[in-house]
Amino acid sequence: MPYRWTQSNIHDINEWLVSKKVSKLQFFFGLVNYYYKFVQGDS
Repeated sequence: MPYRWTQSNIHDINEWLVSKKVSKLQFFFGLVNYYYKFVQGDS
């Protein structure tokens, strides 16, 4: 079943704080890269 976006979801994402520390961004992109292989066929 595909994920359904709601106004609440979109609002919450827009309210996320943006990190300006390189190490935190590298960690985030590392997680995205790791989990990408699991969801690659589902998108």
